[in-house]
Amino acid sequence: ISLALLCSMGFYLLPIDANAVPIDLNDFFLEGDGSIASDGSSATLEVQDPDYGYTLLVNDPLWNDPGISVGADPLLLSFGFEFFEASGNDTELYVRLLDGSAGDLIAAFVVDETSTGTHAFDLTDLLITQTLLGLDFTITEYNSNAGGYNTGSWVTITGLDLAMQEPAPVSEPGTIILLGTGLVALGEGMRRKYRK
Repeated sequence: ISLALLCSMGFYLLPIDANAVPIDLNDFFLEGDGSIASDGSSATLEVQDPDYGYTLLVNDPLWNDPGISVGADPLLLSFGFEFFEASGNDTELYVRLLDGSAGDLIAAFVVDETSTGTHAFDLTDLLITQTLLGLDFTITEYNSNAGGYNTGSWVTITGLDLAMQEPAPVSEPGTIILLGTGLVALGEGMRRKYRK
């Protein structure tokens, strides 16, 4: 029994690889100018309509979208972006992470100049009851002229992933102690067996 218990503890203590689950951007609703890749791996939002000056990509359960199911484990929600702000424009990319049941804002991310990078929302501090999230990406142009809002800015979103955080590795002394304890228990079991 001791040996079985120690072995099962070993599986929980040993580090495991991070598990990233891609999120299909085809589950999002696109309002405005842009496109979503057929495989759902990327989406481009553009400001091309001078009458509106914005484009929205949203997955919000309160709007009858499927939402993003995250479970109760510590997770990261990450994505890559390439943002281009046309010369003379005042464009902003605004990303909102929402509580899927109440619609409350949990976290936000803003980009307001041409740049490329990645961003991750750390979900480890969320309450266990918040297992369904909403997410939206909005590109908005604020400068206007006689013909309406300035156009020409765009953003491409790629690699939207839901990932398990990688556990901290077990230290060498911890591994040696775990192995040693298992061997002692195995030896004790063998000694008792042959003693009888």
